Amino acid sequence: MRPLREDLAAYLENIQLLDREVGDILSKFEKLGLLKNTIVFFLSDHGRPTLKVKYWMYDSGTRIPFIVRIPQQMLPTKGFSVGRHE
Repeated sequence: MRPLREDLAAYLENIQLLDREVGDILSKFEKLGLLKNTIVFFLSDHGRPTLKVKYWMYDSGTRIPFIVRIPQQMLPTKGFSVGRHE
């Protein structure tokens, strides 16, 4: 069994890899002329595979990454605010 520090390092490395991969996908969409008329959704599971992280109903077990990229021309003109919503 790997020590917790190694697990955390591997998790953070995976986040960096994912960031690069998402950037590559968005770049490819842009090169193909699809980015300005495509809504992109990114979501994931509950994060780190550490023992008991999701055992209790705290943020680590209930919140998930969820990002939406909407091109400017597709945004509604009224009644919509961009930002973090709880």
